[in-house]
Amino acid sequence: EAVPATLEPIFCVVPDAQGEIQALLQTLTSEAAPTAQAAFQEETVRMWALTQPRAIQELARRLASSSVLIADGHHRFEVALAHRHRYGALMTYFVSMADPSLVVRPIHRIVQYEGEADRSAFGEACAVEPTATLDSLLRWLQEGADGGRFGYYDGQAFSRVTLRSERLARWLMAPPVPLAVATLEVSLLHGLILPLLLPDGRLRCAYTAEPSAALAAVERGDGRAAWLLRTIPLPQIFALAAQGLALPPKSTYFYPK
Repeated sequence: EAVPATLEPIFCVVPDAQGEIQALLQTLTSEAAPTAQAAFQEETVRMWALTQPRAIQELARRLASSSVLIADGHHRFEVALAHRHRYGALMTYFVSMADPSLVVRPIHRIVQYEGEADRSAFGEACAVEPTATLDSLLRWLQEGADGGRFGYYDGQAFSRVTLRSERLARWLMAPPVPLAVATLEVSLLHGLILPLLLPDGRLRCAYTAEPSAALAAVERGDGRAAWLLRTIPLPQIFALAAQGLALPPKSTYFYPK
């Protein structure tokens, strides 16, 4: 309202089951040199300005027929929607689900709390096994198809944490959120495991998509423990959103931004 303008784009993912949008973009970018190029961190970013009316119309036609997932920018979208009488458009960054370089990363938790955790209740709900290294822990996380797997680091050792099947079943019988959301490990961590570990809620969380950053935060005293989560598959994210369901906060990190 003060500027007045909408200042940032939102980031949307397009289903593109047949890969037609991705193929069109690849064709258009292969026919001409980039309009601009820049280095960003360790990557090179190339941009093409599409000025051919037919190409723009074709791309717009394909996008207009798709429902899209807002991967990043929900609040920006809500603000833009509320002010649509003033601004008729919102800059949007679309990525095809068929783009192989689109990656969804988990967001790990750095937990800070005071006092002592309730280890007995935690042990009744979860099986905890030590593991030697971060690499072995991350491999174990990705290998399992069963739900309720977490990595844990307390500054001294790595552990594999598995929610016991009977405790998971009890949770799913009467979840506080829709069942499809309740099965997500981020929901299990915040709705079930952490409340058991810290029943009076004396905790704060910080977030990072980098496991090494989570460990470093614990080692320098910025957290008592790091909880490592698994990636939520993109088709599952889209299916939940298509049902009108919102994922818990800080569930996914879409890369590249």
